Amino acid sequence: MTDGDPTEALQREHHRTAFTDLLEEVLVGCPGAVAAVFSDSEGETVDYCSFLEVFDTQLTGAQWSTDIAAMAALVERNGLGPLQAVHIRGTDLDFLIQTVGEGYYLTLVLRHGVGWGHALGRAEHVAAALRRESRF
Repeated sequence: MTDGDPTEALQREHHRTAFTDLLEEVLVGCPGAVAAVFSDSEGETVDYCSFLEVFDTQLTGAQWSTDIAAMAALVERNGLGPLQAVHIRGTDLDFLIQTVGEGYYLTLVLRHGVGWGHALGRAEHVAAALRRESRF
């Protein structure tokens, strides 16, 4: 995955959707965020906003959403209730995956070491707006 530079323009290959403004909001409003992907549990990208390469962004959303869907099923099967969010710390990048609706996820790609409280708050806010927009 390339190391997105937030001083560069947002990368986009697809037409804007009803979700694009919301994804831009979380990306720009969350310090250290380099990509936001709205995807389904099968790994299909609904929409995205990114400073990273488009292919890398879509692949990240696809990979995490399928993994999180499996994890959500496991969590629920073990009586822990519905999964809300997962955060994963890497050595270079961190990931925050927030559930949006049944089978839909918001994945934020963050520079390593970003404050999780702020990122989680922004992700929860945008996930609620995505739910309203998509009528989940």
